[in-house]
Amino acid sequence: MSSLIVDGIRFTPWITDDESEFEDYFKQYYKKIFGDKSILFEKKKLTSLAGISSIPDGFVVTFQPQNWYIIEVELAIHDPHKHIVPQINSFLAYIKNSNDRRQLVNAFYNFIRDDDVLEPTVKGWLGKTEIHQFLSDVVFDNPQIVIIIDKQEDRLLEATQIYQPRIIEFKIFQREGVGINVHAVQFEPIVRQIILRPEREIEEKPKQEVVVSVERARRGETTPQTAYTLPILESLIEMGGSGKMRDVLDRVHDKMKNKLTPKDLGKVPSGTAIKWKNTAQWDRQRLKTEGYLKKDSPFGIWEITEEGRKSYEKLKSNTS
Repeated sequence: MSSLIVDGIRFTPWITDDESEFEDYFKQYYKKIFGDKSILFEKKKLTSLAGISSIPDGFVVTFQPQNWYIIEVELAIHDPHKHIVPQINSFLAYIKNSNDRRQLVNAFYNFIRDDDVLEPTVKGWLGKTEIHQFLSDVVFDNPQIVIIIDKQEDRLLEATQIYQPRIIEFKIFQREGVGINVHAVQFEPIVRQIILRPEREIEEKPKQEVVVSVERARRGETTPQTAYTLPILESLIEMGGSGKMRDVLDRVHDKMKNKLTPKDLGKVPSGTAIKWKNTAQWDRQRLKTEGYLKKDSPFGIWEITEEGRKSYEKLKSNTS
């Protein structure tokens, strides 16, 4: 598998079998793909749509230019016929009804209105245009389907060709010898540069973009990654050895809530993920690499190994 060289520094591919981890990176960098004046609406936060049996991983609305996108985040190891096509079919059938589109508009509007920072930002983007009216105009146009995937393969093109989606290969790299805390992502942005020429406009195809991110929190501002190790292992033992990621993180939060700093509770730079959750997931990745958590667990499940149990007992005795 090829590596990436940025300013003479080598980055090697970062691979995960946990789609939620991959999705977290997309959330961090979606504005680099869709532009600064865009909003990602995560399905889990659109509470008024809870009755829909199957909806995509999210939606992006761009304010300049005015568009909206259905987002499916997927790993290439999964069968697109089972993981992508049913989701798209279900949602496209849903929005054929104008009342359902109005429900979606209201969900987007409530999402913006309930955010004290986002609402004035959007008002600044729109000027005199009212937010609800803008969203109605957008959502009653046809959306474009965008598939974010770690590796583009022929079977994805074959499975989705009827929808003519925009497929974005989103590659994640970690700095060699340092790890994922210094990482790079490579993708082709959707935002295109408009070059004005006499008598016509020429739309220039964007080039592949590489973004390098380095976590540089000041000492004491955030809880170190290794502080999550004992709570993660302890939570899994309490849960019988395995558990869903969300349930494990809930337990980890309960164990660490008195230690987490304001920076931990805030969002990661340029993203929507919460810092402490992001750090906990990086520690989980390290624990998998070192053999303390199982590497072949089912999707979305964290499982401790026998070595992980031994490590927990050792860490516990050292802190007693």
